[in-house]
Amino acid sequence: MLINFPAKQLPTMHDLLQGGGHMGARMRAHDWSTSPLGEPAHWPQSLRNYVELMLNAKQAMFVAWGPELAFLYNDEYAPIFGVRHPGALGRPFAEVWADIWGQIGPIVEQTLSGQASWFEDLLIPMERHGRREDAWFSFSYTPIRDESGQVAGMFCAAVETTGKVLAERRAMAERERLQQLFQQAPSFMAIVRGPDHVFELVNSSYQQLIGHREVLGMQAREALPELVEQGFIELLDEVYRTGKAFIANAIPISLQQVPSGAAEQRFLNFVYQPITDASGHVTGIFGEGYDVTEQVQAEQALRESEEFNRRILESSSDCIKVLDTNGRLQFMSAGGMEVMEVDDFGAIQGCDWRSFWYGPEHPKAREAVETALAGGMARFQGPTPTFKGTLKWWDVAVTPITGPDGKVEKILSISRDISDLKKIEEALRKSEARHRAIIEATPECVKLVAADGKVLEMNPAGLAMLEIADPAMLKGASVLDVIAPEFRQEWRANHARVCNGESLSWEFDIIGLKGTRRHMETHAVPLTMPDGSTAHLGVTRDISARKRAEEHQKLLINELNHG
Repeated sequence: MLINFPAKQLPTMHDLLQGGGHMGARMRAHDWSTSPLGEPAHWPQSLRNYVELMLNAKQAMFVAWGPELAFLYNDEYAPIFGVRHPGALGRPFAEVWADIWGQIGPIVEQTLSGQASWFEDLLIPMERHGRREDAWFSFSYTPIRDESGQVAGMFCAAVETTGKVLAERRAMAERERLQQLFQQAPSFMAIVRGPDHVFELVNSSYQQLIGHREVLGMQAREALPELVEQGFIELLDEVYRTGKAFIANAIPISLQQVPSGAAEQRFLNFVYQPITDASGHVTGIFGEGYDVTEQVQAEQALRESEEFNRRILESSSDCIKVLDTNGRLQFMSAGGMEVMEVDDFGAIQGCDWRSFWYGPEHPKAREAVETALAGGMARFQGPTPTFKGTLKWWDVAVTPITGPDGKVEKILSISRDISDLKKIEEALRKSEARHRAIIEATPECVKLVAADGKVLEMNPAGLAMLEIADPAMLKGASVLDVIAPEFRQEWRANHARVCNGESLSWEFDIIGLKGTRRHMETHAVPLTMPDGSTAHLGVTRDISARKRAEEHQKLLINELNHG
């Protein structure tokens, strides 16, 4: 039975089209005499209801009605049309979207058969600004029944997600580029996570150093057992505990580089750098360095025989220099002349060490030279130009050469070009900042929740949804504090499932600090924390408008079908 409204209570179409922004005005001014819909005064009540809902909504919506599915849309939908707007008003659906009809036509047919549908981030290539472009949308198609109960049209609520999808793709491409740089780095690199130092990433140079053993996902003490007795696991423990970096120069290490073979002694320069989270807690360790076995052997050989050393040093690709005790250049290796862009050694022989190091890095070099003259060893890094002006970053080791009486007779300086490594380090820093900026700018709530329900992190969009002005208020807070009471039991159960390793999606209501109630949809995945526990990483969006539209639609259909 249809609901019979008294005539005086039925709003006229003119009343329904009041307001509604620009599209409401256009619909009032439109000539409907040639349209299959006819004059608005004769439109059925079911169509009027959806037109009123559409024009007063703040989300992109359209209604398609009748055998030709005449197209009606609101202001928020107009930008999706591009240059088609405003000429699309009242035209048949298949004509309005002719260029994508092959893709959406089957969905339309399904809707007209009485089946509603929902799509998220669906790719729909379309022509709307004079050219074909890729666009992504999240939308629902809902059948509309007329007063006789027959499907007479369809209703759509849509959100264009092109910006979000492209941002996610850019972030993924950046991660892939960073991974490629990491793998191609000339130095060996590895990242371990948690107090047990589980290998998360290793590059090709690291694999070569350890004999191409499979270590990913394994604890360091299990993957490389020979390191335990040599004290390297204790060093990792100390860095993880204190948060202080450890730097090693020419430290000996025995590695089994050939499976089932004898351990081979190598010498390494490396740093263990702690990785911290936003709160400053250590979550892992980044290890990076070089195998300097050849360099160490060269230094030892130089002390034994200068002439023999000269032949060895000439084959090195590092810049190896010998200075007298006045700091003047006596020798430079062939590799050094190449990287320092020296064409004629005679032109620089006898020059002062200050010719190599000047400007802001001068104090580091002076201190290293003074240390060597006092009989000690020194190492530093810094930028300085070659003799032709090319700016490069260098890793420099300075050591004394002593005579039989133990007095310093000369100074040995070995410099390695680390410019490529510095570029990779800079790319790592910029990539991390970009990824955090993307999360900070996303309109959805991104949150990290511990197993006990405490909120560990939340982006600005999430704080705004919870009506929290000061992020410090999150400290020690439980996410259950803002979950509507009737949803808490379900939320707690789903949260436990996520922390046990499942990926889930569900809906619930939240109540902000100012009392605003919102209906949310969340997608949650498990995330292993540094201490081995599992947390809940969720992306949550406010679907209150969509939910109200769906409830309104159900109410209208129920009244029309059972009134």
